[in-house]
Amino acid sequence: MSKVIIYEPAITGHHVEYLTHIINFLIKYNNLSYDYYFLINKDFVKLFNNKFSSNIKFIYLSNYEIKVINKLQFIILRDIANYYLLRKYTRLYNPNQVIILDINTCRLSLFFYRNFLANISGILFHPYTSEPINRLRKIKEKFFTILMLSNPRVKRIFVLDDDGAKKELNMIFNSYNRFEVLPDPINATRSKHNFNPYFDLDIKNRKVFLHFGALSKRKGTLEIIKSINYLPERILQEVKIVIIGKAVPKFDKQIKLQLNKIKSKHKNCIIYINRYLPAEEIESYITSSSCLLIPYKNYGSSSGIIGLAAKYGKPVIGPDLGYLGKTIKKYSLGYGVKCLPKDIALAISNCYDNGDDNLGNNLRRIDYIKEKTPDKFVKTLMKSINL
Repeated sequence: MSKVIIYEPAITGHHVEYLTHIINFLIKYNNLSYDYYFLINKDFVKLFNNKFSSNIKFIYLSNYEIKVINKLQFIILRDIANYYLLRKYTRLYNPNQVIILDINTCRLSLFFYRNFLANISGILFHPYTSEPINRLRKIKEKFFTILMLSNPRVKRIFVLDDDGAKKELNMIFNSYNRFEVLPDPINATRSKHNFNPYFDLDIKNRKVFLHFGALSKRKGTLEIIKSINYLPERILQEVKIVIIGKAVPKFDKQIKLQLNKIKSKHKNCIIYINRYLPAEEIESYITSSSCLLIPYKNYGSSSGIIGLAAKYGKPVIGPDLGYLGKTIKKYSLGYGVKCLPKDIALAISNCYDNGDDNLGNNLRRIDYIKEKTPDKFVKTLMKSINL
């Protein structure tokens, strides 16, 4: 029987969603000619409630292994640590195929270590072709990609949603279609356990502008806070900006420092909660909000949040350039802005005044959701096991 290892040590955001979609698909359309080994963080099982088939097996990374990956600050060291884990478990289980759900974490080591007996495929996040970046970073990203592709075992690299990036990468690297588009999935089913998360947060009758997820500089979190100082007084009386997500200690300090700079009379229009937002709560936060704030600085690749906004019919305030900017404009999903406090403030004012008018043709949004079903995501990803 053929064996497939699916490697994903992270348990936040889209990492959990992707694993869940893959497992649900395998349970629904089980191919008994394969044994699937999920090499994962053991905490994932606490988040996933379902019955598993006999050919779906979990291999749990130890607390020490997870700690080593998370502790390493330098990309190259994390890259090598991920490789050693993969090498250890591929030697134990001898798979025919390895699917790395975040191949960015292994690009360098795939060049140096070529003794894999299995074919390799994976998802490449933030391909450098999709957004303007400084020359040095572009050279580095291109170099890492060349190193990864030089390994003959690397058979298929997926880029989320962006057909333009796929074509450009295949042309640049003369890679004979090793790059392929993968739809970033939107789960169209709704939870039965919806609640109002703002009931105890002194929201009253204000419109909520929500910014959530793994908080970082590249997500525009600090610019969102600064935008408060540019909002008109009438808007400040009517809106509440809610920032909820996990921030590393260093960035948490930067957020609090920026919050302290807000004028005292404006402090009651923003709430910051530093905690991981579990998947089962996300729907309630989105449906209870008026708009989602995603003014990302890295706008070259897909965002799961824009898919959730489309699913629940909520406008977004996001980038005006790159793949995300094109998507917002093409499907009329909200407001495209530059990640500048004044621009974000203007978009918040426009969204408050116009509501969801900027969502445009509802049929476009429905088409967008249909293009990105979890089943399409998994079917495309699983093509690589037949290479």
